[in-house]
Amino acid sequence: MARAASVRATTIDGLTLIERRPYADDRGALDRLFDDDEIGRLLPGFRTSQVNHSVTRRRGTVRGMHYQTPPNADAKVITCLRGRVFDVAVDVRHGSETFLRWHAEVLEPGKYRSFVIPEGFAHGFQALTDECEL
Repeated sequence: MARAASVRATTIDGLTLIERRPYADDRGALDRLFDDDEIGRLLPGFRTSQVNHSVTRRRGTVRGMHYQTPPNADAKVITCLRGRVFDVAVDVRHGSETFLRWHAEVLEPGKYRSFVIPEGFAHGFQALTDECEL
């Protein structure tokens, strides 16, 4: 992440936001999107298995809701690199006190936030602008 990122909880256990602090000066900014040591400090036990890049061309497009079941369940860190999206996670953990509750965040590059979605959640988003990249 950038300098001393922090984690902000949501109202659903395990569902969090990483708030990054980019390096900025008169030349521009550097936003470190991923740092294994920082992730380990912020999210103990989190393991990265793959990194994907998604492009959505048209505003209004909806993608999701996607989820995986064990043994293929995985957690996700969602970061918007371009455009603006309404990003949603739904708790589909049977037996959870927050089963079927959902939380949404508007993600966009200048906000320097990533949405951390643990195993057991469905994920989807709607593009609020053309040419969105996650």
